[in-house]
Amino acid sequence: MIAFILSRFPGCTNMDQVSPMKAFTRVTLKERTVTRELRGLGVVTLPENSALVSVRTVMIRNASNPNDAPATIRRLFSHPAGQKDEEIRDKMFAAMGRDGRAIVTLKPHQNGPLSLMVMKESPEYLYLHSAFVKTFMLINEQNITNGCIPVPPEVCAVQNLPKVATLFDPQGVSFNLEVDYYVLVPFDHILAWCLRVNDMWRRKKGLFALEMTVSPQNGGDAYILYYVVANQSFDLLKKRCLEGFVVGKHDCRRMDSCGFELVGGPEPISVTASFTVVEYPTGVDPATIAPVLHPDFVPYSYILQKEVDLARGQKEEEEYEKRTKKAL
Repeated sequence: MIAFILSRFPGCTNMDQVSPMKAFTRVTLKERTVTRELRGLGVVTLPENSALVSVRTVMIRNASNPNDAPATIRRLFSHPAGQKDEEIRDKMFAAMGRDGRAIVTLKPHQNGPLSLMVMKESPEYLYLHSAFVKTFMLINEQNITNGCIPVPPEVCAVQNLPKVATLFDPQGVSFNLEVDYYVLVPFDHILAWCLRVNDMWRRKKGLFALEMTVSPQNGGDAYILYYVVANQSFDLLKKRCLEGFVVGKHDCRRMDSCGFELVGGPEPISVTASFTVVEYPTGVDPATIAPVLHPDFVPYSYILQKEVDLARGQKEEEEYEKRTKKAL
């Protein structure tokens, strides 16, 4: 296996010289917060350039309605990941005779701070987190496998890699999976996110992977260079990643399209708001992107612990209900 890997990295004579993502572009994405006063009636947007951005958070800080009648600040856009939910909510409100896109209604002559979060990140809404946006906003179906190396079946045979992998279904029942070949996935690759847990957890999630560790010649600590992933597990990782984190999960709009719809009048309404955005880079070929995890990306072990805690809570609730019924 060592000879096979070194053959893919000309100039490297030992494994601790191998940099799996060296041939690809690591992009540092810029994040900034723009605070502006938007004043007028109808659609009002930021007086910014036409740079493409991903909007992470929106906060209304202050609003002023100089009119004798109420005024409404309406939502102008939605994050793609939550768009379907908002459309359902909008229809529900419309059926009740209410404006589903209304963010807040200003009283006549209201003037002062609001501190109203219109779009915000939360533990349950991963798509607005800075590390998530910076990890996945440039990823697509073509570049998601950059840095991954399929290992030919003949090399797998020489290395005596397992031809059969034992996994577990959601009920904990074991089953065997025949492996055709393996794929090398770099440790910091986005497809390695679900692999950076212990072997049993991987198998419980239907994933089979071995760890290739390297001990530096200078005597430093050993580290995982690649995960050696069964081909079916690799396909599953790619499918889950594209469906869960990429397709329809990222915002992309012109900076000067960010704003609100202000309804009222006849005097102009004023809104001061902050927009936190991540800028799309220019002059970067998407095909060359290195699909690596941001250092602050939430560990998969955290997600698994949440699942365990939720299952434990449900079980305790069921047991409590059973005891209550017996007592009655």
